[in-house]
Amino acid sequence: MKKPVQLFISLIRIFQIVIQSLRNSWFCNGKRLGVDRGFNTITSSLKVSPISEPEFDILFSPILVKDVSHIAVGVSGGPDSLALSWLLHRWCEQIGIRLIALTVDHRLRPNSSKDARNVFLRLKSWGLNCIILPWVGNKPSTGIQETARIARYKLMIDWCIENGVRDLALAHHQEDQAETFLMRLSRGSGIDGLACMREVTLREGVRLLRPLLTVPKSRLRATLKSQNQEWLEDPANSNPAFTRTLIRDLSILLSEREVGTQRLAHLSEQFGRIRVRLEELTRLVVDRAAIIHSTGWATINGELLIHLPDEIGRRVMTFLLQSIGGRSYPPRRKRLDRIMTFIKDPDHCTAFSLGGCSISRQDHQFTILREELRQTAASPIFFAGSVMWRGIFRCTFEGGPEGGSLLTALAPLGRKGWAQLVHEQPEVRNSNIAYPVALTLPALFDVRGVVNVPHLNYNRKDYNTGLNSTNLKFISAKFVSLEER
Repeated sequence: MKKPVQLFISLIRIFQIVIQSLRNSWFCNGKRLGVDRGFNTITSSLKVSPISEPEFDILFSPILVKDVSHIAVGVSGGPDSLALSWLLHRWCEQIGIRLIALTVDHRLRPNSSKDARNVFLRLKSWGLNCIILPWVGNKPSTGIQETARIARYKLMIDWCIENGVRDLALAHHQEDQAETFLMRLSRGSGIDGLACMREVTLREGVRLLRPLLTVPKSRLRATLKSQNQEWLEDPANSNPAFTRTLIRDLSILLSEREVGTQRLAHLSEQFGRIRVRLEELTRLVVDRAAIIHSTGWATINGELLIHLPDEIGRRVMTFLLQSIGGRSYPPRRKRLDRIMTFIKDPDHCTAFSLGGCSISRQDHQFTILREELRQTAASPIFFAGSVMWRGIFRCTFEGGPEGGSLLTALAPLGRKGWAQLVHEQPEVRNSNIAYPVALTLPALFDVRGVVNVPHLNYNRKDYNTGLNSTNLKFISAKFVSLEER
């Protein structure tokens, strides 16, 4: 093995030892590292006082990017989101940024539409524009809170994407962080899970902003009381059938034994710092040892991957699998460990699958391709604009008849599509894009077959002729990096 590679691996191992020693110190001697100290100068000195405008500026300004013209805020009508909306409304007025409130009518209770309307009227009285987003369709009988949370995020994020708003503020606070920590601890989560929520998270190009993670709920209520503002109470928050309610009760019991939400949230913050360092190290390895191609596949130096410490190796593989597979969540730990065992055993199988990807070994290199094993439905494309496809490509379309096209859909090129291209343009075989990669590329189809494949510079010649034709064109498919999603 080359000396630079040996040195690189040695540095990684040293870093891992430091991380492990820090973790042991936090668990065994929390007082020495400040777990019992004031969590935040703002929250420790003003525990039950309202949040002032200068304080909110300190909380919010550092997580907002420059040159923002619009911000959205999620509002349920509860004290947390209502307090955030009040503070953000006044802050945006002073800065000259337009704020739009989004409230979801989940329709899980008979009076949910009335509650959403009341939120709308309350915010309107402040001079704050509010959009009601109804959750339509069948509702679950089990896993209600989790399904509702996913639907709520999707509705708000989809609205932001459609309206060009790139920042969505959310009102998660210190108790939420502590409860999340306990829930994940009960599930046996690792470092990433125990680090809990970040102040800034990117979701489909929308930045989710959580400025209140260090602020106790009591201060949010105090802020509303100081302005004579009432709020709604969600009965689900006290329903013992929900896991988070039980965790909330446990949090209260722990507080009585001097293990309060402030300390739990602070411990989560320490795990967050470890997570950041590990992510930096993972990115360093990826930049040095892997190549992520704009056509949606990757290769990595197998010699380096095999000799990485287990924790870093898993993270590097997870990064690549999510980058290529396009999935929001990492693969399960047990399956990932099994794959890493295969990778480190040169006598084992040379190809395997995980996270929507196929992984193959050739000499000292591993190749990761997106899999299309299942016949998934094509995505209808009606109008010009852009869509995120398979979680990895930002696809852009132009033209289209008035009222939209009913005949075009986006799907992987596949074997049939490739056969059509080779029949019409045999020179496509000379493309520098390998055949297995070409099969996974996004292609626009109509009733006659493939219409456009930007990566292969293919445009069907008869596309603009005939009675059933449409002039909707597939212009580009840009690979979106994991950090930008």
